[in-house]
Amino acid sequence: MATLKGESYRPAFPSLTHLENPAYVSSGAEFHQACTHHVNHTFGAHRVYIIASRSLSQNTGNVHRLEQALGDRHVATWPGFSPHTPWNEVLDATKDAMQKKADCIVTIGGGSLTDGAKAMLLLLANDITTLEQLREFQAKAADTQKKLLSSGANAQSITSKDIPCVSPNIPLICIPTTLSGGEYSHFAGGTDPETGHKSILGHPFCGPRLIINDAKLTTTSPEWVWLSTGVRGIDHCVEAFCRLQPEDTEMDREALEAFKCLVPGLLRTKKDWNDEQSRLDCMLGVNRVMIMLKKGITPGASHAIMFGVNLRGKALTAIILACAGLDFLEFGYDQGLLGGILSGDRFREMLGEPGPTMEGLLSGIVSVPILQSETLPARNPGAMLVIQSALINAGVAIASWLTFATLFSNSSLQWRVFFSAIVLVLCFFIPETPRWLVSQGRNDEARAVIARLADTTEDDTLVEGQLQEIFDNVKEENLNETSWSDTFHNKTPMRNLHRVVLGMGPYMMNQWSGINSITYYLTYTLQNYLGFERNLALILASVSFTQYAILSWPPYFYIDKIGILPVSWSYSSEIQPLSTRNKATSVGVASHWLSNFVVVLVTPIGLDNIGTNYYWIWAGVNALFVPLVFFFGVETAGRSLEMVDQDFIEEPRVLMGLNPRHRKVLRATKEDEEQRFRRSSLTGAEKVDEGTERVEAVH
Repeated sequence: MATLKGESYRPAFPSLTHLENPAYVSSGAEFHQACTHHVNHTFGAHRVYIIASRSLSQNTGNVHRLEQALGDRHVATWPGFSPHTPWNEVLDATKDAMQKKADCIVTIGGGSLTDGAKAMLLLLANDITTLEQLREFQAKAADTQKKLLSSGANAQSITSKDIPCVSPNIPLICIPTTLSGGEYSHFAGGTDPETGHKSILGHPFCGPRLIINDAKLTTTSPEWVWLSTGVRGIDHCVEAFCRLQPEDTEMDREALEAFKCLVPGLLRTKKDWNDEQSRLDCMLGVNRVMIMLKKGITPGASHAIMFGVNLRGKALTAIILACAGLDFLEFGYDQGLLGGILSGDRFREMLGEPGPTMEGLLSGIVSVPILQSETLPARNPGAMLVIQSALINAGVAIASWLTFATLFSNSSLQWRVFFSAIVLVLCFFIPETPRWLVSQGRNDEARAVIARLADTTEDDTLVEGQLQEIFDNVKEENLNETSWSDTFHNKTPMRNLHRVVLGMGPYMMNQWSGINSITYYLTYTLQNYLGFERNLALILASVSFTQYAILSWPPYFYIDKIGILPVSWSYSSEIQPLSTRNKATSVGVASHWLSNFVVVLVTPIGLDNIGTNYYWIWAGVNALFVPLVFFFGVETAGRSLEMVDQDFIEEPRVLMGLNPRHRKVLRATKEDEEQRFRRSSLTGAEKVDEGTERVEAVH
């Protein structure tokens, strides 16, 4: 076959060239020239259907160059697919390609659009245009699909005759911009838009007939996409080196060669983004990786997790809450362990008999801040915060009982590993927050995460509205970021200093309630001041903490009705103006832990000097909190940031609580929130940046 000047044209899988429709790789020629040449001379196609990533279409002229090069042979361009390749979008593209009578499909980009195009080959051949037809087809071919996926080195034993369907009969040309490697496989992953479940379509003819590697074109891919997809390839090399399968000299050689291509290539492209030779080396490395996978390498855990997980709606929310909850539980768990440690014989053997001041310092030093979640629903933040606090208390109770249960154990493994291991696994299932993604310019991914959390499609106005609010907030923060001196300045309409102090209040009240004088020292107090034997002191403390944990849950049902004004972990951020929120909230968190330090520092000193009368001091301090909250507090429940700002602008005085309007609890339902987001979508749609390329490393 004739090739272009300077073009290298070779089989993608040299050992499989005897099969029907083997894949070839073209490199060395510009993508649009190579594509046009092979459309004309290799495939003889006349109606080419392009599937292009949105960012390539909008931010570069590369798609237009390809369209111009194809000339009259180009019939349409489809704007890619959303992350995780929703089947409804693939079906829409399939119907459009049918109407255009496409006889060749070309993809330019990476990730989800490659999967979608491979699936389209099978859908076009079998005249599948609805979700119901697709589900029926998947059920009918389920056994063969599993065999195809698990065949590995025996893939060549499966022919088109083994698949109960019509074989794809039009060629697919892939022009990748990432190192995901999906263009080398014969199966495609997609997501059911109604159930959120990911499923596979596969066929020996579903793979591309031609892969065109153009190093210069790949510079349009975001750096994080290029590097992260390349690291996935390195992951597969390591899997090959550490495999449990029998020794295979050829596989070891491919793994080593792929490793030699990818590691130096990625490092060089990181250093010099326009190093085209290193980019070609990386793409060659991915080809070698896929040769290994064809031979039956068992993918590692990272591949399985990244490929198989697409939780949505309540399931995704449950995983996020579980992971965050376990973090809070571990925090309480650490507090409970500390209470047992302070009274432990081993502790006193190592440090002697520390005085009250030393015990207070030890307790204060080991306290660590809690990472506050960015994803609490606006309509019921109080309920979510109750869960957080209750899990902290549950952690205290569990740790207290575990301290007693392992009193005579010489190993620390049983109380160190369990919860941390669960959190480590759950972290793989949790996406980045939409707010962080937008701040990094990864807008399409932010849209996809919002859609998953809401369990809806990405084009839903609810998703667009919420994304628009995030855009506006991030833009406002970037434009109006203030200095530390501005944060403590009160001669502004926003009354910054006033709100910083209000934000510190609940944090300090949380600690100066004296609760941690009990949490940290209950076992110590029972044993040293009330004369209980150590085992009985541990049991009584554990029972007390169990009651503490159980009674933390009832506020879940009513806190959003009575307001969240005294809830420190929510109130501080919600009372601040957007321009000073980050700095002011950090001041509030600092005040929390400084107050915590003071409490655990003075408690042993107080107990040593006045005994259990020390707790009457905390009772008096708690009584003072009621008038302080009533006269100075401003309720934020159910209010937007703009509404809170307006309260301070319209009535700039210290005793804000004297106005009943500022104490009133506003309740927002789920429907109210959705309507607000939809209105935001309508008013701000023109401002939404369609953003970066949608890429999902699925192969």
